[in-house]
Amino acid sequence: MSRIIMSLVMIGFVTIFTCSPSIVCALDKDTELREAASRGDTQKIKHLLNGGASVRAKNHARFTALMEASNNGHLEAVKLLLEKGADVNAQGIWGTTALIEASTNGRLEVVKFLLEKGADVNAQTVRGARALLWLLLMATLKW
Repeated sequence: MSRIIMSLVMIGFVTIFTCSPSIVCALDKDTELREAASRGDTQKIKHLLNGGASVRAKNHARFTALMEASNNGHLEAVKLLLEKGADVNAQGIWGTTALIEASTNGRLEVVKFLLEKGADVNAQTVRGARALLWLLLMATLKW
């Protein structure tokens, strides 16, 4: 087994799964950014962005920090991320957007702000649900 691993290392196969320490560091910062956005920790968000985290980075499900903040109703974090260049219409692997995340969770203030910033009400998930549908449902239920 160790011979196989050594052979794979020698031909460069393992480099597909590893990266330099600076890249690992950047990936960790991007993960921390999404976690800070999920908690609404604007001080941590500022610190991470100033330290090299990418405001447009996505995780394995193509979820962004803006989607995390929107999902959890953290308006100040949403404002900060958009100010720093987050894509208001970025879509996750299932087609969700920050607007869909905010509207499905009843985050009315975040929804209003995202709409002001140009969020697409016609954005659609892979199952065909549109942000507009969620917004109408919110209005009907008076969230």
